[in-house]
Amino acid sequence: MKPTTGARDPHKLTGKGQATRARILEHAAQLIYTKGVHATNNEQLRRAAGVSGSQLNHYFPTKESL
Repeated sequence: MKPTTGARDPHKLTGKGQATRARILEHAAQLIYTKGVHATNNEQLRRAAGVSGSQLNHYFPTKESL
């Protein structure tokens, strides 16, 4: 059985989906680098990446999946 992290497989996403996922990752990395993991929350990330809460949860259902 293959372990899963809950994150969507980027190879099965459309071009737009891949771009959205990459944007979320980029902003997550910046926020976590500057604020730390525990001080970074989904609302901050959602605003920084310019995505809705449902989009964030679609691509990364848990903080660990980031």
